[in-house]
Amino acid sequence: HTYNEHPIIYRHREDNLPHIRMMEWGCIPYYVKELEKFKKQRATMLNARSERILTDTKSYWNKIKSRRCLIPVTGIYEHRAIKGWKNKVPYFVKVAGEHMFFLPGLYSVTELVDTETGELTKKWTYTVVKRAANGLMKQIHNEGKTSGGCRCLCHLRRLSTG
Repeated sequence: HTYNEHPIIYRHREDNLPHIRMMEWGCIPYYVKELEKFKKQRATMLNARSERILTDTKSYWNKIKSRRCLIPVTGIYEHRAIKGWKNKVPYFVKVAGEHMFFLPGLYSVTELVDTETGELTKKWTYTVVKRAANGLMKQIHNEGKTSGGCRCLCHLRRLSTG
C-alpha cells in the first residue's frame, strides 16, 4: 500500500483560519516516534469509525476528535462481489452533477526522527471518517466482514489538479 499525499483542508490551531496542505493518507498517531516500527500498523489507520470518535474514550480517534478536516475528492471506489466471478467489480461512486465533494476526516501531526540526519521532522497525516452504509452502498459493498454494513471508503481517487 502506498500512502499518497492529498490536499487536505483543516482549521489551523494557531490562527483558527482554514488552511490547505498536502497530507499523507494513513494517520500516524502523534505519539509514534519511529515510523519503521509503526509501518505494519499504518494500514489500520486509513479509516476511522464515526461512532468510535465520540463514544470510545480509549480510542485514538476520540483523542484527536478536535482535529477535523475535509478531504476533497472527485469520487470513491467500492468493489462489488458477483457470484461466479473471480474478481470484484470496481464502482466509481460520486455525487451526481458535482465534479467534487468532501469527505470528513481527522488529521494528526507527528514529529518523527529523520533516520539519515537525526533531525525531527513534522509529518502531517489524515484518516477518513466512515459510517454505516446507506442502502445503495450496501448493494455495492456486499461481501466480507463489513457486508450489509459497509464501512469502507478506502479507495479514494485523488482530486485532479489539472
